[in-house]
Amino acid sequence: MRHITPYILIAAALALSACSADSDQSSSINSDEHSSNNQGSKSGASSNEEAKDVIGTWEQKIGKGEHTSTFTASVTEEVITVEWDYSSDNDEPLWIGTFDAAKAAKGETVASKKDVGGVSPVSDRLMPDSLDFKLEDDQLKFTFNTDSARLDVALKKISDEPETKNELQNTDATRSFKDDVLELPTATVKITGHHVIDPGSPGNRIGDKPILVFDYEMTNKTDKELRTADFSSMFTAIQDNDENSVNELKTGFSEYIDTDNMLDKIKKGGTVKSSAAFELDDLTTPVELVAREKYGEEEVGSQTYKLEESTPMDPAPTDEDSSPELPKKKDKDTHSV
Repeated sequence: MRHITPYILIAAALALSACSADSDQSSSINSDEHSSNNQGSKSGASSNEEAKDVIGTWEQKIGKGEHTSTFTASVTEEVITVEWDYSSDNDEPLWIGTFDAAKAAKGETVASKKDVGGVSPVSDRLMPDSLDFKLEDDQLKFTFNTDSARLDVALKKISDEPETKNELQNTDATRSFKDDVLELPTATVKITGHHVIDPGSPGNRIGDKPILVFDYEMTNKTDKELRTADFSSMFTAIQDNDENSVNELKTGFSEYIDTDNMLDKIKKGGTVKSSAAFELDDLTTPVELVAREKYGEEEVGSQTYKLEESTPMDPAPTDEDSSPELPKKKDKDTHSV
């Protein structure tokens, strides 16, 4: 989804205000029929029958000519998906969330809980965790606020069939890093151990600096692509031993780390174990592990790990044969042409 600039939001808000009168007067397919059904439904009608008045596709066009943008809501019995077609390169839903179509059909306000595991990062940051929808005057209405504008949306029903049908991924918006566990809408990462390995020791035979290895388990909460290698985009290791600058540790290497599974996709609900290494600048300063949803985004939390509390790698090799063979130094090339 393209970054939504203040200009676009302000323009959309002005267009919504200017077109509200036209929007109220615009016709929609079977709108009179749906109105009659809403007003004349029998008191003994089942929830499923009531829900049919709301299930389907709803739409509102904003602006005119080349400046037209469209809000489209696809409603199923339990899920609502809102798309905002404000540009040709926008193809991500603005909102995916829980929904109670039967409750909405009765004219009650439905508090939809955002599917934080389903929407794009841009929509996730733009939209609140909950959004109220209400069926009023044959229009499905909702309002959301941005830093630049307040947008009041009123959609008319244009079809009894939802244009898109999304399955909810995860509506738990928890973002935290405590007690060695990082919780994100898309993943859970549990730090299971940390180990200091001196240069020349098994597990760090190639490097010339000591390394700190973190063991972890990564669980995928959604259908989104996730690999254990994503650890590097979620965590930054800092060793605060410089009075003038933040000392972010470089990625290290350990022959103990199984790199074969780091690029394998983790299935939804699946958990995969792996490890990550960082080069240490000294053996006394604690290391702070800072967590983010993705590299460069706002900090989720941090935890400090004391090097003296590290434990040996498990399993540890018992002899030289249990460690991978180190690369041999090449003989000087004496080949001549």
